Amino acid sequence: MSSLPLLQSQIRRDPEGYEQEYRIQFRSFETTAQTFHVTPGRPHKHFQELVSFVAHVYPCYSSLSQELNFPQIIFATLRREPERIHPSARKVLVSAILSLLKRDAIPLMTVLTELFKLFSIEDKELRQLMHGRMLSEISSRTTQTMSGGKKRKVSSSGSVCQHVPPSEMKKRVQEFLMKYINSAKATDEPVLRAIASLVCGLFKRRDWVDDFTVNSMLTELSKCEDPKVSSAAMHIFLGESNFAAAMLDMVGSTDKSSKNKKADPISSDEEDGSRRRRKKPSDSDSTTDFTALDSLIEPYSFTESILKRAMNNGGSFEYRLLALRVVCRAVYRRELVLPNLYPYLEKYLFPSNRHVTKILACLAQACHANVPPDEMQSVVRHVLNNFVSDHCRPEVITVGLNALRGICERAPLALNKDQLMDIVQYRNMKTSKSVSGAARALLNLYRDIHPELLHKSLRGKQAAIAVQRGETERIAQFGEQRVETDISGIDLLVAAKKRKRMDNEEQYDEVDEDDFDEDEEDEDEEEESEEDDEEEEEEEEFEEDDEHDEEDDDEDDDEDEEEHEEEEVSDEESGPQISLATETILSNEDFKRIKKLKSIAAEKGSIDSDDLMSSSDSGSEDGEEEVGDWILNPEKLGSLTKKGQEKKGDATEERKRAMLIKAETRRGGLTNKEKKRMKPLMMSVKKEAGRKRGMSAGQKFKQIRNHISNLKKQIGPQKRRRSGKFSRK
Repeated sequence: MSSLPLLQSQIRRDPEGYEQEYRIQFRSFETTAQTFHVTPGRPHKHFQELVSFVAHVYPCYSSLSQELNFPQIIFATLRREPERIHPSARKVLVSAILSLLKRDAIPLMTVLTELFKLFSIEDKELRQLMHGRMLSEISSRTTQTMSGGKKRKVSSSGSVCQHVPPSEMKKRVQEFLMKYINSAKATDEPVLRAIASLVCGLFKRRDWVDDFTVNSMLTELSKCEDPKVSSAAMHIFLGESNFAAAMLDMVGSTDKSSKNKKADPISSDEEDGSRRRRKKPSDSDSTTDFTALDSLIEPYSFTESILKRAMNNGGSFEYRLLALRVVCRAVYRRELVLPNLYPYLEKYLFPSNRHVTKILACLAQACHANVPPDEMQSVVRHVLNNFVSDHCRPEVITVGLNALRGICERAPLALNKDQLMDIVQYRNMKTSKSVSGAARALLNLYRDIHPELLHKSLRGKQAAIAVQRGETERIAQFGEQRVETDISGIDLLVAAKKRKRMDNEEQYDEVDEDDFDEDEEDEDEEEESEEDDEEEEEEEEFEEDDEHDEEDDDEDDDEDEEEHEEEEVSDEESGPQISLATETILSNEDFKRIKKLKSIAAEKGSIDSDDLMSSSDSGSEDGEEEVGDWILNPEKLGSLTKKGQEKKGDATEERKRAMLIKAETRRGGLTNKEKKRMKPLMMSVKKEAGRKRGMSAGQKFKQIRNHISNLKKQIGPQKRRRSGKFSRK
């Protein structure tokens, strides 16, 4: 047959009938392979067609694998100067090996051993091909289920290699990759990037999340000298697996020829959309997963090694900032104490630094209750002197106050009484609302967590009453550990469930009075009246005999009844809570309901029955807690640049757009109030000038008087100063 695709389809239908044709084509492949070795740099179309043909039909003749060993010839061709082979021929050879791997014609470890050396070749398309196929094959062979949730089926037809259990295969692949990491850490960067990309991709798929992957592979990759490899590993520890995989998805970043390639021409209509698609994923787009940080066996050695590398000025500032983010999150997540971290952060805490908000966010995340307050005093004092001071701009003061609030949320003992009193005075700053709002937020925080540190006049009504009655929880001092004996807020959950149960019982116990006949009711009443008369006669007989005994025992009975009632009340209060906390397992929905009930109790001071029912029904919707709630976003601290401040000034434009959208959706036109707001400025000025010309003297005097009173309210009363010379006696 002259057509190889036709012969290929015929062999798949009837392999035994076309065995002789297969042998002829295989001998032709061997002869063309020998001629290909002479000039590997030239394209050989017939050789590539034969390679593709044999790769597709080779699994149909598994009995001839020893006689006609096709993979051995391909591996020998790739070992002999692979850099000189033409890119198209090299791609066909690698594709043939990967297709045989997919059909279980070659063991996975053999393919990894032979093809991993090709990652060092400057061929971007080849690296992408090997990376994608290896990632899918390793993922399917080292796990019980595939990415779609289906169990992997082992192909029996054409399977030459012996089936290996997924756990054993995973162990072999991890040992192979770990051996390459240790050998290629300082010599072969492309191979190391390929390994890092595979590990990050498998971690992102949730296939490799075991302790060996985290503590051996990712920790070693984070210590590599190549900044891309170590950055990808550190993004995994930050919970940003999407960003880490995107960094090394293009494994051929060292290819010099790819830098000079021009992008495909883009039309003007599709240019904006394509740029949005090509934009790198940001931190907010990535998923938050702290499995890597929680799985660290030696968090101290890991964080100290990364911090030491950052302190030695290794890499660019962005790389050092990434290292600081990893260290600070590990410090808070695992409650570590690194005394040399806070002095190093002071080096970058200046308003002139462009990334100062990110450094302040790192500082806030590096604070927790187990950090000694003396260690934090120096950096807190540094923030007060450089950010929260009278010589600073209002934007700088706002950022400093927000950063201090983030620190005090995690470590309330970071500020002493004198520092807190000085900071709270900024709540009366009338020239900047952002500063006063940030100061009030810090004041409200201490009213909730530590009102004793505030002056009596600053505690507020509820906090002052709570302090006076002794109802506030005493804040834990440094080194003090509290053992929880109960679940906080479980009493609210008990009350909500009890109320819901009572309402259900009332619905089932309702009985219509119209169902009973009037005759039966009359008979029952007559019987009850007769029984009451007999009981009264018997009671009168025994009353005289028991009068004296009852008088003596009245006092003892009253005391016993009071004690019994107190015991019943205490049992009723504590019984359901203890049984619910010890005898039942609370689900995630129960904890969400408890959080919702506690928030309602904090707002209203008490909870009504309607609130209990509404919160118990809708707690699962509104009370969802994200994994990364303790992470401080640098954007929430504020902005020091003019661009960030201009965004706040665009609120009027956004308000106008919202009004226009609202007007389009309703019937009729704009209201008079909306027209007045959207009126051009010059028309308003002209109208105001005409109005002033028509004013009388009395109206002008009244307007001036109102203007003076408004100025007095803004500035405040003028201070009176009296000297001793002119003072009255």
